[in-house]
Amino acid sequence: MTPAGTYWCGTTLRRGIKLNWIFDADFLTAEVLPILFADHKRAARRRTQSTLVSLVKRGSEPLQRLIADYRARASEPGFRVRFGESEFDDAVRAAIADHTGDDAWPLLRDALLTWRPMSDDHLAPIALLVDPRIARLITPERGREILTMRRG
Repeated sequence: MTPAGTYWCGTTLRRGIKLNWIFDADFLTAEVLPILFADHKRAARRRTQSTLVSLVKRGSEPLQRLIADYRARASEPGFRVRFGESEFDDAVRAAIADHTGDDAWPLLRDALLTWRPMSDDHLAPIALLVDPRIARLITPERGREILTMRRG
């Protein structure tokens, strides 16, 4: 039995490769779609096709609805990506508000202590990578550090 909004989903990728996964609407909306939309903007500047475009064309109907709903919310005035629950979101925003470069890393690392995963399978707050200031802070070494931090 899977939680509400969670069910098996699949899509066919290029060359007929079938990809199946457990469709968790909450996780996709909170963590994956923000990254896909940010990547879509970067792909447009590089004049390449993004994963988002592929999913809109070939994704399942529930996934296409989630994308459309997210797109509508993201186009509303004042929209900003949430990094997680309020306590974590506030801590992350405070860490990067008045700090630039590596001096923000200790504050971000402290903020990560307030992060709570959405499920047992949620290993890291990947939505952080949407913000270019944060993405620059998360080096491979720091990414490994994040993965070893206490969760929940």
